Amino acid sequence: MFETDTGERTAIETRIAGTFGGWYGKTRFVMENGQEWTQAESGQFSNGRYDHPAVRIKPMLLGSWLMSIPACGCDVRVERTK
Repeated sequence: MFETDTGERTAIETRIAGTFGGWYGKTRFVMENGQEWTQAESGQFSNGRYDHPAVRIKPMLLGSWLMSIPACGCDVRVERTK
């Protein structure tokens, strides 16, 4: 769930649909649950390729979100686009 009925933001656990190879500016991440998230910070990261890696997207301060990918030990700030 993205938000509860009370407007509370909750963490999301899902998987990236397809192969994950990092991010490069404004990378869009499509999730198996149908959601889409876009990189919300500058920079790039590449550390191999991962097939359908698990992700955890958790709320942070000031309305931002942090997506963690345990397979590569990496995190990136994201914003929901769908």
